[in-house]
Amino acid sequence: MSQTKNWMMDMEEHVWDALKGGWTSLKDVQSYVKERMDTVDESYVEQIFHELDQEFQSSEGEDIAK
Repeated sequence: MSQTKNWMMDMEEHVWDALKGGWTSLKDVQSYVKERMDTVDESYVEQIFHELDQEFQSSEGEDIAK
């Protein structure tokens, strides 16, 4: 069970890294994750992409406003 959780957390981390690196499309983010992991669940990456992209856009806007 912990191996699965670690695998999912690794995917989340790579999605976040891709967003911070400037990748903006789902296809690009999925490619980024696939380059860094042997096994990728594309539907999970898509879910995390949409969740983190909204969070990333919000936090980016807050930084600009400060």
